[in-house]
Amino acid sequence: MFDGNESLAMQNREKTILLTSKAESAARCELMMKATAAKKDGKPDLSLISQAEYDRAMYHQFQTRTIATCAEGENKFIESMCQNIYSLDDLFEVLENPKIAFEFKRPYLRFLLWVYLATSSGASNPEVTDIALEKRTWNVAVDIRERVIEIGKKDLATMAVVSPMDIVYLFEAAVPFFTYFFQRYYNRGPELDAAISDHATLTSGIFDVLLDLYEKMRKIPSFTGPKQRARLNFCLQTFISRNLVTDAQLEKYQGKPRVFSSAFSSLFISCLPPL
Repeated sequence: MFDGNESLAMQNREKTILLTSKAESAARCELMMKATAAKKDGKPDLSLISQAEYDRAMYHQFQTRTIATCAEGENKFIESMCQNIYSLDDLFEVLENPKIAFEFKRPYLRFLLWVYLATSSGASNPEVTDIALEKRTWNVAVDIRERVIEIGKKDLATMAVVSPMDIVYLFEAAVPFFTYFFQRYYNRGPELDAAISDHATLTSGIFDVLLDLYEKMRKIPSFTGPKQRARLNFCLQTFISRNLVTDAQLEKYQGKPRVFSSAFSSLFISCLPPL
């Protein structure tokens, strides 16, 4: 039975594993850009892209997300396998591309998170250790910040019905990315000052955006469940625990009534993988 399934998978490899090789880098970006330009009101404009091309782009998105999900849990063997699929250069090529929609970027951001940042070896991996010193990392962080601002302007009360993937983006990609990045890789000092002169301003701005979203969420409890609210609160506390906020920001955060009891704290910490 296994041999038959294995043979079937190998025969259909081109149909099941799409656009993951180095040689296909330009092709996958071109396909995602084309799908981005053609998608209108949630559907493809078939005068700009064929149905087969659009289906291919969507399948590639789901495939990348699935592979990233396999890497959750800090397993060195799986992380190593996944790093052979997409390098950091491959990921940033997509994440920094302004012509690719967030819908297609989201799986790549999850891949960056679970395969490179939230890993068992991330802090000791020379390819990742100095990721905070790279301008492209901050370009992506700013891009995420702007997307969070856009989502925060929408009607949160109806988002779960009208645009549920925005919620997925926030809590499966954006918030975890900021949590792990600022907890593990952001280290202030002369080296960071020389590489990214405005890092402190950018960090402060990201905290403000997340705190603003947190405040809006508290006013609309139906927007998300307790795990999502706890995940965002944990992210904010990461900034605070590392002394990355100003006195004014801390006052603003502490001025809000406590939503979570001390007994609940262990729950929202446990909803993230081990740090």
